Amino acid sequence: MPEVTVRKTPPRRRKAPPAPTTPDPIEIAMEAEAKDARPDSPARTLLVNQNRLVRRQIASEDFSIALKLLTAAAGLAVAVAMGLMIWSASRANGLVIEAFSVPPALAQRGITGETVARQLMDDLAAISENSRSVEQQRGVSGGWGQAISIQIPETGVSLAQMNAWLREALGHQSHVSGEVMAATDGTLTLVARSGSHGLTPLTGQETDMANLIQRIAEAVYAREQPRSYALYLRKQNRWDEHAAFAQSMISSVGARDRAVGYFYAGMTVSRAHGDLAARAQYQKSFAADPTFPTANLNLSQLENGFGHPEATQRFRQRHLKLLAVDPTFVAGSKLQLFALGRRFFAEMEGDWIEARSQGRANLGKVIIGTTDTNTTPLYIARASAALHDPRQAQADLAGFEPMMPGEDQAIRSATLQLRINAGDWAGVVTAADAVLADQELLPDKGVHRPIPRAQKAVALAHLGRMAEAQALVGATPLDCQPCVMARGEIAALAGQPALADHWFGEAVKMTPSLPMASTAWGRVLLDRGQTDKAIAQFEIANTRGPHFADPLSWWGEALLRKGETRAALRKFKEADKYAPKWGRNHLMWGDALAKLGKADQARDQWRAAAAMDLSAADRAELNRARATDGR
Repeated sequence: MPEVTVRKTPPRRRKAPPAPTTPDPIEIAMEAEAKDARPDSPARTLLVNQNRLVRRQIASEDFSIALKLLTAAAGLAVAVAMGLMIWSASRANGLVIEAFSVPPALAQRGITGETVARQLMDDLAAISENSRSVEQQRGVSGGWGQAISIQIPETGVSLAQMNAWLREALGHQSHVSGEVMAATDGTLTLVARSGSHGLTPLTGQETDMANLIQRIAEAVYAREQPRSYALYLRKQNRWDEHAAFAQSMISSVGARDRAVGYFYAGMTVSRAHGDLAARAQYQKSFAADPTFPTANLNLSQLENGFGHPEATQRFRQRHLKLLAVDPTFVAGSKLQLFALGRRFFAEMEGDWIEARSQGRANLGKVIIGTTDTNTTPLYIARASAALHDPRQAQADLAGFEPMMPGEDQAIRSATLQLRINAGDWAGVVTAADAVLADQELLPDKGVHRPIPRAQKAVALAHLGRMAEAQALVGATPLDCQPCVMARGEIAALAGQPALADHWFGEAVKMTPSLPMASTAWGRVLLDRGQTDKAIAQFEIANTRGPHFADPLSWWGEALLRKGETRAALRKFKEADKYAPKWGRNHLMWGDALAKLGKADQARDQWRAAAAMDLSAADRAELNRARATDGR
């Protein structure tokens, strides 16, 4: 049997998996998953689970970050709120009314300490609203209602109590406290303190409690807001109390309080004795505290009535300069007073477009802190008249309806000015008589307000009543600049050129910064045929009032008479910017164009003049020009 050889096959060695290329288990799983396409392979399962875990971790971290941000924001909000509370508390300047102490029997009948405090708060708010003062009110402009609070003890600690504590610690609040005491006869005595100052105790019946609280409110207001209280008394026509209050302030130690006291005394004296007596009190006010703005304002108004334009302007300038830096005036009142100042200076310089614009911007706004009424429409009418637009002036005047005491007199004063600007001399006499009749009702019968008499005298001279005119103007004071100008006009109309030049020269010296006297003198010189001297005065006037149309237009007429037509044309064009409805300026403008051979342009100006207000003489001149033109 042949031998069979059995060859053993060596076992096959299993190939070892390749070694990982990275120690990162996720990358190892990703490599394995790439070689194993089964959807349920261990590597794929591992990666899916790992992805879920990573998403949860990211969401958790996002939530943690958001939570931290919210916590930080909340902390910042709390810090800001606390900062604002502290800042607000440091500026607290209000009045805190504490609950009064009252007898139990009285409280059982409804007159509790809180009730008394609330009534006192209401009365103070009403007084403040009635006064409408320029003085900064305690804690809030324009009224105490938002600055007064009632403090009633509570248990526990609250945010409101913390705020109250901060205001007490950091602010400048005043406290009003008090008690009601009952006597055996049934009368009640109300005792109150404003800060550490005890007010005069008041006694009355229980039925008189409301009146007692009102009187306490007035006493508190007088102490805490003295200037507002004085205005409150004036609006109530309680002049005897006003005079006593003024004397109490004059006796004060503080310079500003004394100045305010003399100012109030001036108001009282003015009402009883007239302007000159008041002037002395206002001067004492200025001497006591030269930084007090209002004394300068009242002195400005008085000097204006006396006929002292330069002093008027000087005091008004000082008033606005001091007002700008005075912290005791309400901001809104400052803005209104500055607007009035701009209108005033525009009027003084002959810038009537600006004066009317400022008037229209303040139409309907009663000045805070005064008893004045809104007579702004009358100033607007006066500006329209000075712009040689009498139809618009009449419309402005017609739109004003008097509603308050004193407004009828204001209408009569405005009417007088309109008649003067229109050259309606008979109307001037009638209007001046009406104003002088109003002055007869004044304590000094208008002795120290001479300007209407001078205006009437000029009108009489124009009407040929020369003896009456000279007698009337001769009685006016020589320090009254408009009166001196009136003397010059009357002398010119009387054919006394040397005397006229003397008086106009004096008037110009009295107003070295204002254009009115030079303009009036220039017109007289132009009528006299002295064109070069007239131009010299118009040039002075234009320097002092560059937006005043009158000297520009009359200057143009003087140049036209000299044959300097192109130069005259430039003056008429410039004048038109500041008085676009002035019919005579358009008439003369047309004449200048006609002389230059510009017939079509001349006709345009004449047509414009024909549609405007012209005096009878100017309309006759226009008709002659058109007839000469032949078209």
